[in-house]
Amino acid sequence: MPRKINISQLAREHGLSPDTVHRRLNLGWPLEKALRPVLGPTNSKPITYRGKTQTLTDWAREYGVSLRTLSSRLERGWSMEQALAGKKNICKLAREHGISHSTLHNRLWNGWSLEDALATPARSYRRSKAK
Repeated sequence: MPRKINISQLAREHGLSPDTVHRRLNLGWPLEKALRPVLGPTNSKPITYRGKTQTLTDWAREYGVSLRTLSSRLERGWSMEQALAGKKNICKLAREHGISHSTLHNRLWNGWSLEDALATPARSYRRSKAK
């Protein structure tokens, strides 16, 4: 009996989004090719971090971060250490700086630098009392 393949899990293991792999397979790409990241300027240049040199795809795979997330974080000016941090580390940073995870996430998504996003206090909203 043939073994079932979990495409979503394979995609994440290769630093790709499951949607990308599914789209490629629907276009008729063989599985091996669908799981390869497209080599672009961000992926072809080796990056040295903590004394080890490898491509962005390899770093993403090693730390369990999607290639798209890692590229986006680096483009926003994050350090390699910050960019490789998973969601749990982002939540921890938010707590340490007295802001919610969603506030930090939204600020980063909107292009704030990590330093500005952490240093700016969250706004407090007061509900008006019903009369």
